[in-house]
Amino acid sequence: MRNLLLEKDKKKIRQEYAIRLAAVALLFAFVAVLLGSIFLLPSFFLSNAKKQAMEERRDIIEQSIAVREQEASLTTLTDANEKLLLLSPPSDTVSLLELLTVVVEAQPSGISIREFFYTARNSDDGNNELRLSGVAERRENLLAFQNALRKKPIFSSVTLPVSNLAADQNISFSLNLIGSF
Repeated sequence: MRNLLLEKDKKKIRQEYAIRLAAVALLFAFVAVLLGSIFLLPSFFLSNAKKQAMEERRDIIEQSIAVREQEASLTTLTDANEKLLLLSPPSDTVSLLELLTVVVEAQPSGISIREFFYTARNSDDGNNELRLSGVAERRENLLAFQNALRKKPIFSSVTLPVSNLAADQNISFSLNLIGSF
């Protein structure tokens, strides 16, 4: 078979064929990308919805943890406060240092205190006992000390055994003081 077309026309036809082939290939590629994008959109929306749900769940869990930590801290502070209230003395009581200061200030010359014995009673009236032991140079000094302690409002009872008054000088004595301290 003979070639009816000239070489120049053949070349032009080949170029047009190549252009058409490229255009069809580009069209198919475009359609494939477009169809792929369309088919991927539901997955994208589903993933986005799952991401938002997970973020909301994370926020709820963080808030729950914060509330639990706050409740735990509040419980711990409440327990510590209750324990401190149990351990602290009542506000209307006198401290042991103040009590000893009152006794020492009432002590006249000629009295030597050697021992302090404090007994905390668990009675309803709230009275406790302080026992003093020591030596008095003379009976008058011991009686003056007893009277000075009786004048102190902190003591409800000051007891000096009569046997302590038997001697006149260098008297070993024992005083029992009862009061709300």
